[in-house]
Amino acid sequence: MSRRKLSKITLILLVSAVFIGIAATPSGSKQNVPPSYTVKSSAFAIPNGPLIFMNDSDLTKYGFSGNGSVDNPYLFDFHNTTLEYAFNSTTTGIHIENITKHIIIRNVTISNNNSEVLGTGIRILADNIVIENVTIQNTLNGILMEGENLHINETTLNSDNFGIWSKGCNNFNITSTTITGASYGAYFLNCNNTLINDNIIQNGVNGIQMYGCINFRIENNWLIQNAGKGLFIIEISPKSGSLNYITRNRFILNEEQALIMSDDLNVQFYDESTKEGNYWSDWRGWGKHKVQKDIFDLYPMKIINTEGDLELASQFPFKFWFWIFAPTLVVLGGFVYFVYWKLIIQPTKQ
Repeated sequence: MSRRKLSKITLILLVSAVFIGIAATPSGSKQNVPPSYTVKSSAFAIPNGPLIFMNDSDLTKYGFSGNGSVDNPYLFDFHNTTLEYAFNSTTTGIHIENITKHIIIRNVTISNNNSEVLGTGIRILADNIVIENVTIQNTLNGILMEGENLHINETTLNSDNFGIWSKGCNNFNITSTTITGASYGAYFLNCNNTLINDNIIQNGVNGIQMYGCINFRIENNWLIQNAGKGLFIIEISPKSGSLNYITRNRFILNEEQALIMSDDLNVQFYDESTKEGNYWSDWRGWGKHKVQKDIFDLYPMKIINTEGDLELASQFPFKFWFWIFAPTLVVLGGFVYFVYWKLIIQPTKQ
C-alpha cells in the first residue's frame, strides 16, 4: 500500500457543507502565450511559451525520443521539470490536437504562478495519449480530454473547476491519481469503456460525475469529504450491454454519498461473484446498505487498518443476533420458571 493512502484515513474526521450544480463545457480552448514563463530543472531546451502540437510534424521540434508508433511512442519525458506560467483565462500548458501518433507525457509539473486561478494544465484532442507522473496546480482546469485510448496514471491535480474533464472518450483509464479541491473531480460526458481505479478524489464538490456514459467500472477509489456528491451518475445510456460495476470504493463523509438519476439503472454497487461491495461511512453496521430507492449495496465492506484495506463486513453481527434471540430467551426463561414454580414451589407450600 502506498504512502499516500496512509494519510487518507485521517480525513474521515472532517465534514463539509457546500453544494454546487452541474457545470458546462470548460474554458481554455484558445492558445495565448502568457506574459511570463519559467522552466526549472530542465534537461533540454523548452520554448518560451506553452507547448502546442497541432500536427504530427510538431512532434519532432523538441528532440523527444521515439517515433510515435505503438511500440515506440514519442516520450515527452520532462525529467521532473517544472513549467511555471502566469496563466491567463485562455492559457493551456500543453495542448495536443490532430495528432495521429502515440505519445507518453511524463514527469512534469505545470504550475500557475498568477495570483488568480486561471487556465488549463493539459488539453488533449487526439488518440493514444498516456499522461503519467504529472502534477498540475493552481489552475482553473487540470486535464481536458477528447479521444480514444487515453490513460492518466499517478497524477496529482489541484484545480478549481474540473480536475479531469472528458467528452466522447472511448477506452479511457484513470488510475492512481489524486484530485483535490475541484468542483468536478472527474467529469465524463458520453464516454464508453471507462475504468476509474485506485484514485483519491477529495475536498471538492462532486467527486465523480458521469452523464450519458456506458460500460464503465468504478473500483478501489477514495471519495472523501466532497461537499456535493461523492458519485453522481446521470442518464446511463440504454445501449449498455452489461452491468456497470461500482465496487471496493470508500465513500467517506460526502454530503451525499452517491446518486443515480437515470431511467436505465444498469449499475450495481457490488460484485456477486466475489461478494464485495463498498465501504460507506454512513452504513448502519449490519445488513445491506441502501444507496437510494431501489439501489442497494448487498455486501458493504469495512476498513480493517490505517491503510484503508477492506474486507467484507459481517452481515449479521452480535447486536443483530442479540435483538433476535434476547426476547426469545426471556420468554423461555419465564416459561421454565413458571413450570418450576408450578411443579416444585407451589406443591411444597401446600
